Amino acid sequence: MKKSLFLSIILFFLMFFSSAAQAHPAYSGTKRTIETESREKITFTRWYGDGILSIDPVKLLVQRVGERGEENVFETDYGREVAVFCQNKEKCFIFLYNNDILSVFPSEIDQLEIKENIKATELKNIEIDTWLKFCGIVMPFIENPPGYLLHITCLFLAIMLFFFGRRQIIQKQYTGAGFRFFYGALALLLWIAAIIWGRFFLPLLLALTLIAALLFAAALYCLYRQKKIDSFLGAADGIVYFFGGLLALSMLLAFIGLIISVLMKMTMGTRPNMPLLFAVTGIPAIILYCLYHYKKKKKKTEPPASPSDQPPA
Repeated sequence: MKKSLFLSIILFFLMFFSSAAQAHPAYSGTKRTIETESREKITFTRWYGDGILSIDPVKLLVQRVGERGEENVFETDYGREVAVFCQNKEKCFIFLYNNDILSVFPSEIDQLEIKENIKATELKNIEIDTWLKFCGIVMPFIENPPGYLLHITCLFLAIMLFFFGRRQIIQKQYTGAGFRFFYGALALLLWIAAIIWGRFFLPLLLALTLIAALLFAAALYCLYRQKKIDSFLGAADGIVYFFGGLLALSMLLAFIGLIISVLMKMTMGTRPNMPLLFAVTGIPAIILYCLYHYKKKKKKTEPPASPSDQPPA
């Protein structure tokens, strides 16, 4: 009996992971188009392969758009990330990054020289000088600024929420500490997931997070010196706590939306309109959350009533 149960569990996990690791065909991503001096168009398209259990590798496909449609000019190898920077209409640099999340510099830089005759266009592998090294460091951020800003915020929130949660424990405010640790854990989990399954590079994320933290501290210090806030740490705690709760609410709404999408797919064979679903449920929830914190802050800042304002007994 125990042996058959053990075999059943093994078969279940084998079926689960085999379905999760199911291969899929290559698919295209974002496309960018430039027009040459001869008024011909060249497109740069991101193509994704099958990464099985890891992130899907990406390559750049360069095509010429002509009367017969799109004609392939060349394509790069697959990597963790690929970016393109066009200095002008005749010269572009293509940055290819390997699968190491600890990468700082691109593993390969190619220079695309666009000729008047597209068929004569050349791709050269060039030496990496100081200027190209700097470009290669920041190009992943330029390629995906919303993703980097989101996960910079997640790491910063996680660190600050754990710090203020510890302060709350020292002050024996255990409820507030619990919320801060919970929000911080969610932010940290989201950041770790981005490192494992996203196209992010750890050194760049850490450097940008440090810069963001310094700018945040400098802005609060300026407000404190101008006496627009009473407490430096108090203001920082309030801002971090607000955005930590907003992140937790957003993750909850995304999870509810995922459940609704799966249930509709299983029962009705179709998926909901996710932007419409967010507009109906997510936006009102976020507005109510902001109003709640606004009223809470306003209540704290209201001065206590003086004895003369109270009605006579």
